[in-house]
Amino acid sequence: MLPAPERPRPSLVNVPPFAIIAELLEPTTARMVPADDLLQRAVARLPVQEFAATFCFRIRSGLVFRRLRQVAPLEPGRCIVDFDDIESVVALRSESYAPKSRGFEQTVIDRLKIGKIRRVEKDFLAEFDDVLVCSEADRRALTDTGPRARIHAIPNSVPIPSLVQSAGSSERANILFVGTMTYGPNQDAATWFCRAILPRIREGAGMPVDATLVGFNPPPSIRQLAEMPGVVVTGGVDRVEPYYEACDLVVAPIRYGGGTRIKILEAMSHARPVVSTTIGAEGLDVTPNANILMADDEESFAAACLTLLRDPARAAMLGLAGRRFVEERYSAPVIASALARVVAGPTSM
Repeated sequence: MLPAPERPRPSLVNVPPFAIIAELLEPTTARMVPADDLLQRAVARLPVQEFAATFCFRIRSGLVFRRLRQVAPLEPGRCIVDFDDIESVVALRSESYAPKSRGFEQTVIDRLKIGKIRRVEKDFLAEFDDVLVCSEADRRALTDTGPRARIHAIPNSVPIPSLVQSAGSSERANILFVGTMTYGPNQDAATWFCRAILPRIREGAGMPVDATLVGFNPPPSIRQLAEMPGVVVTGGVDRVEPYYEACDLVVAPIRYGGGTRIKILEAMSHARPVVSTTIGAEGLDVTPNANILMADDEESFAAACLTLLRDPARAAMLGLAGRRFVEERYSAPVIASALARVVAGPTSM
């Protein structure tokens, strides 16, 4: 079969691709909102239309709620939106790690999306009574955008499991990474760790070192990592607790993204020592060398892991310090109390 002849592409300046036009005419943020008749039918099925407070999780829910108020009789009461993280910041950081092959058109579309998300975030700071984020750093960043908005840093919480001693072997080390594998920053972190950091650890460990990657829906690029000796890619698992119990340390080699890493808090709640990048631990009030080790390049990250593998006593102390930190700052009762004060309104603050 003869290949199809190559045709010269029209100038992108004169003839924008259809996808760019579509993003301009109907932004992704608009496509997140159901049709008006569906929204009206949904409200009609509610037992009541008047509420003391309405809580929206993330921008998408906020956009749906905004339209809902426009097309249906609804008395929402106190209106609260939880940004969780600042989506425009996450998207902008992701650009620097996006594949170079995505092309000019996709770059333009991504920039249009980021601009629209920024405008929505700014609008919500004025429209909602309260805005929640999960870290003090994000709260300060949003305060610059909406100085009159009521913005609260309410961290994510994790359950505190029963304390179980590590079942790690003294003859070989096991390093654990946990994260949803459909998420770009997790894919990058797992790949970077296995291909660039793990070989350095093995060179200096003096014992075999295995790596276990736990997370739902790993794409082919992550499954291929299991072809490396000593690397296990589990996919989704019913329970993560056995993997924490079997590991010597947990890594969070995240190089971009935003919000706070529940995976770090989860590891700490199991009293497992954690090595993270600065961005990986962003938004958490951790103390380097006291309850976590932090490093941002391949050599120093490997060195931090080796420090813990060579000194089990220090690793155990770091793990216990991390658990105390989570109990005091990120347990469900602590976070629930802070959230209840926001929902109750200014008089309770």
